[in-house]
Amino acid sequence: MMVLALAIQYWYIIAAIVLIAGGAWWYISRQKAHAVEQAAQEQRAAQQEQTTIAKIKDYKQLLDDGAITPEEYDRKKRELLGDNWDNF
Repeated sequence: MMVLALAIQYWYIIAAIVLIAGGAWWYISRQKAHAVEQAAQEQRAAQQEQTTIAKIKDYKQLLDDGAITPEEYDRKKRELLGDNWDNF
């Protein structure tokens, strides 16, 4: 009975604690979701980079074998790397 009386008397403190705990839980769950999404994006970027590198190596092998011209190799390389490949 005493616990109930204290809960009724100090309801606003209990409500504040519940509200703060709920906010903390929401914030932590959002941070975890963001971290998971960021890791997935980094993994996709790494896979894309590996695919691009493999394609460039394949074209380089074709260039070395004489199957394509240097101009064709440069064009394909530019297509794969975009317009900023000269900066590397």
